[in-house]
Amino acid sequence: MRQGTIKLEKQYLAWLQSHRKKLQKYSGQWIGISLRNGVVAAGKNLKMVDEIFRKKNPREKPHLFQVPPRGEKFYILRIL
Repeated sequence: MRQGTIKLEKQYLAWLQSHRKKLQKYSGQWIGISLRNGVVAAGKNLKMVDEIFRKKNPREKPHLFQVPPRGEKFYILRIL
């Protein structure tokens, strides 16, 4: 993984960490986030969230995460 990619991933992880309370309203949903715009798309269907994100931000790589249901720990799985 390139150094720039690692730095960007750290920024997304830091964004998620600092917005955990605000993300509770998306409990159990997938979200697409942008560092500039925050949550760009949200929904129960990952494919739909990806499509909405790409339409709104065609030049940005989608960063999609699932917000855990209330009462579950927040975790991130990234397939590289």
